[in-house]
Amino acid sequence: MVAAAVLVGVGIGIAPAQATTLAPHTVGSCTSPQFGGGFYCGDAYGSGQNFYTFEDGTTQIFVIGMDHAVWSRWTYLDGGMSSWMSLGGYLTSKVSISNADGGSFTIGAIGGDGHTMWYRDRDGGGNWTAWHE
Repeated sequence: MVAAAVLVGVGIGIAPAQATTLAPHTVGSCTSPQFGGGFYCGDAYGSGQNFYTFEDGTTQIFVIGMDHAVWSRWTYLDGGMSSWMSLGGYLTSKVSISNADGGSFTIGAIGGDGHTMWYRDRDGGGNWTAWHE
C-alpha cells in the first residue's frame, strides 16, 4: 500500500537507496532524486530506471514499481511534472527503450516467467499499444 502511495506522487520521507551499493544478485528498492517514486533496482533491474528525452527537452522516466508494473512520469516544458502513470504488466527486469524516432519508441522488459520479453509501442502522439511479445 505504501508503494502505491509513492507511485501516485504522495511521497514519503525515505532516503533513496543506491543500486550501486547492493551486493551482486540483490534486488532492492530505489527512488529517483528528480522523479521520486519507489521502484525495483539491483540485479536484473540495474539502476531501475530508464529515461527518454524528447526533442523539446522534456524527459520521461520508466521504472518497474513495487507491484512489478511499469510506471512512468515525465517533465513539462514549464518545469512541472506529471503524476505517475501505470503502464501495467508484470515485469522482472529494467525497462529498455528502443526504436526511438521523433517521439515514437518501444519499451520492453522481461515478463514474470523470467525470460519472455514484453513490449509496448508509443507513437508520436503519445498513444500506447497493448503489451505484446
